Amino acid sequence: MPKKILIVDDNPGDLFLMTVALDESGVAYELASALSGEEAIKKAEDFRPELAIVDTRLPKIDGYETCKKLKEKFGASCKVVIITGLIDAVDSIKARISACDAYCVKTLDRKDLIETVKRLSL
Repeated sequence: MPKKILIVDDNPGDLFLMTVALDESGVAYELASALSGEEAIKKAEDFRPELAIVDTRLPKIDGYETCKKLKEKFGASCKVVIITGLIDAVDSIKARISACDAYCVKTLDRKDLIETVKRLSL
């Protein structure tokens, strides 16, 4: 049975690129997406993701707060990967405080993200 992954990013282009990268990874995933933290939390109620990929910069509820809320609601049954386009030590610290399971920087090739998703979902 494919693992369920929720991708959360307010940039539709980044959502598309991550979806394509996961589709081409060679592993079967059932994917859902959300454009905001609020939408992600609501969608997760029904979708029950085993892994969420959450961008740091989201409208209203940022990615760190979204991660905390997903962890409070689903605990260890939902792994969370925080992703960011920023390379900043402060972001890395915030990610650890938010209880995420992994932290990745957005790059064009998405290799780090795919390797992290495989490691956490297999």
